[in-house]
Amino acid sequence: MTRDGGAGVAAPLHKDVLFKCLWLVVAAGSSLVGVAFARNRLDSFRLPKIALYEAEAIVCLALLLMLLLWRRREVVNELRDHRLPLSIAAAAVIWTAVSSLLSTNRTLSIPAMIWVASCAMVFVATLLVARLGHGTILAHLPLLAAAINAVFALTQRSGWFSPTAFEDKTPEQYRISALIGNPNDLGVYMFLCGLCAVALAVAYRGRKQWLNALSVLLIAALLATQTVSALIAFGMAVLVMTVLLTRRVKVAALVVAGALLVIVIIPPLRNRAMYIGNLVREGSFTRATSFRLPAYLVAWKLFLDHPVAGAGPGTYGWWYLPYKMQLNATHPTFRDAVENFGEAHNDHLQTLAVSGIPGYLIFLGAIVSLAVLSFRNVDREIRSRFAHALALPLAAGFAVVTLAQFPLELASTASVAIHYAALCCAWAAKQ
Repeated sequence: MTRDGGAGVAAPLHKDVLFKCLWLVVAAGSSLVGVAFARNRLDSFRLPKIALYEAEAIVCLALLLMLLLWRRREVVNELRDHRLPLSIAAAAVIWTAVSSLLSTNRTLSIPAMIWVASCAMVFVATLLVARLGHGTILAHLPLLAAAINAVFALTQRSGWFSPTAFEDKTPEQYRISALIGNPNDLGVYMFLCGLCAVALAVAYRGRKQWLNALSVLLIAALLATQTVSALIAFGMAVLVMTVLLTRRVKVAALVVAGALLVIVIIPPLRNRAMYIGNLVREGSFTRATSFRLPAYLVAWKLFLDHPVAGAGPGTYGWWYLPYKMQLNATHPTFRDAVENFGEAHNDHLQTLAVSGIPGYLIFLGAIVSLAVLSFRNVDREIRSRFAHALALPLAAGFAVVTLAQFPLELASTASVAIHYAALCCAWAAKQ
């Protein structure tokens, strides 16, 4: 910790040793979570990333507590303008604790409670360091890990190289996993990182060509995953960004036409779209949703049975099989869905199921509070332009992708969403 010379006046907060340590922890976490893995037979990708993210949260908590003891007034003053996002983060932690106490299985709810608290802690730390830091380096760091994953995804798609060994009988589509774990997780991760790269390129107004190249690389990796939900969310987010920045319907129409053209041109995407369309026309909705329809209905019935406090964080997978067996009696087609879903693959329904109406309102509040940042005045600073271009599209895209995926439960995707949401809060121009 530093102080100015003999006058005994404290140095500016951003020059304090504790603050610099906090900045380094946030920077390292945002860079490393996306590429963390371990040789673990149980889970080589998800568990190491969660462990690293929670370790980051613990260190951030310790540093923030010391900063509050040493420089409480300065820290409070810096965060004073962000009462709304901080209140939402606090509400998420408090309600998760309450619903965990009322849980149908408290043992399973404890890890979920720790996860939510970790996400909130990293959000607060990122908000503080982004508020006081200079430049846009914090916006670039997660994209470095994304670039590594994108290269691996493309080499896996081409069959040239894979960092992961697969059995010979594994279909090609499921081999596109990079260092994230599986194509669906990778697709959502690439959607988030690709969107942020596009927003950063827009903020720099084409002055950094490598950002344009990075955006193309990440979008190519997203296409390689063939994750339909992620592609739809990305298309929706880019459409929203286009309308937000140009205010022209014709340009938005061109974006839609371009997206449709990409689907038509690329054979795997065209075949996938035709396959899903044929299933829908035949009325095979269970197969069209990759057998996720039973998982959705289980979440809905779980919510109806526990509408206020939910069944408890982390308990969805525990309740899935009993509820699924009941659904099999009334929906014979569900018997074809033999997978035991640990997640609902729909964060809207799963949030309702495990945390009730209050938990879902907090979830919606977080999305809406992020979206409105794009409607603040924009100044000439790059960081302000970045927040303006990203906030609403990120919120819209996240709301869409969570209809068919569960990014809130994964460190690879939740860390990216939380990081950039915090940057948008810190860098958005004041009203």
